[in-house]
Amino acid sequence: MFSANSTTVAAHCLPRSSRADPGRCGLLAVALLALGLAGCAKPTAPPPAAAPTPVATPAPAPVVAAPSRDELLAQYVDKVRRLIRSKMVYKGKTGNPDALFEVTLQPDMRIQAVRRVSSSGNKAFDQAVQRAIQKAGSYPPLPEGLEFSLFMTHKIKYRLNDLR
Repeated sequence: MFSANSTTVAAHCLPRSSRADPGRCGLLAVALLALGLAGCAKPTAPPPAAAPTPVATPAPAPVVAAPSRDELLAQYVDKVRRLIRSKMVYKGKTGNPDALFEVTLQPDMRIQAVRRVSSSGNKAFDQAVQRAIQKAGSYPPLPEGLEFSLFMTHKIKYRLNDLR
């Protein structure tokens, strides 16, 4: 630290030729003192702002359009067909017989009644399909968006080659 007055400090820093003029020396001394002290002082800049903490935001979920009612219906009927196919035992492999059945369901989706509406012309195939429907016991639960009234009593067609 400087304990002497500004003129003394400046006089020691000046060349001898400048010390002769006290007015000039005093002004110069003050300027040099200010510069000297400024060089010694630590800058008083504001502290750096803390870097913002990154907030992890989950990536937005991809927008997936909900299936339409027709798509839900097609998916559900396919699920029912696969269920019945898994219960069917039929050894015939010729032709592509198809039969139409009416199925009545209880509100809990259990099968209440199965009735053949039109025959395939192949008695063994017709019986195999009817037995498979009855063995299924019940349909899978309805997906949200489909009403029970659509299935309470409905007709469903089975073709041999569509079932594989």
